[in-house]
Amino acid sequence: MESTTENQFKRVFICFSTSAMGFCDCHPILGLDGTHLKTRYQGILLATTGMDALGKLFPVAFAVVDAENNNNWLWMLELLCHVLAKSTPEFLEPKVSPQIANSECRNSPSFLIDKRALSKQLTESFQALHTVTACAISLKTSIRSSNTPT
Repeated sequence: MESTTENQFKRVFICFSTSAMGFCDCHPILGLDGTHLKTRYQGILLATTGMDALGKLFPVAFAVVDAENNNNWLWMLELLCHVLAKSTPEFLEPKVSPQIANSECRNSPSFLIDKRALSKQLTESFQALHTVTACAISLKTSIRSSNTPT
C-alpha cells in the first residue's frame, strides 16, 4: 500500500498467493480493465483476470488507485509481472518470434485490453514479450475488421 506525503491513500496492489499459483493452470491470457468505485471513498479498481480450463473467469490480481492514468497502470503491471515471474514463469516465456506474432498469436501469452494506451505500459512492464502487445492489438484489429460491413 502506498500513501501520499500527507498520509492520504494513493494505491494498493493485491494478489492472493492462491490466485498467483492457480494461474499456472489457466489459459495464457489475461484481461485488464478498470472501473470507477462509486462508494464514499471513491477511486478506481484495476483488475487482472485470467480464464481457467473450463473457460470461467479467474481473478488474478487487482489494485485500487486514486486515478486511472498511465502511471498507475504501469505500476500495477510491473507488480503483476513480478508476481507472475515468481509464480508462473512459463507465462512470461515468449513462444513465438516477433516476426510471426500476428500469424501465431494463439501460441503466445496474450492480454485483452480495451485501451490502446495500455499497449505502451504492457511493453514497458513485460519487456521480454514483444509478442504480447502485438497479440492484444491484433485481436482488437481483428474484431474491428470483422464487424465492418462489406
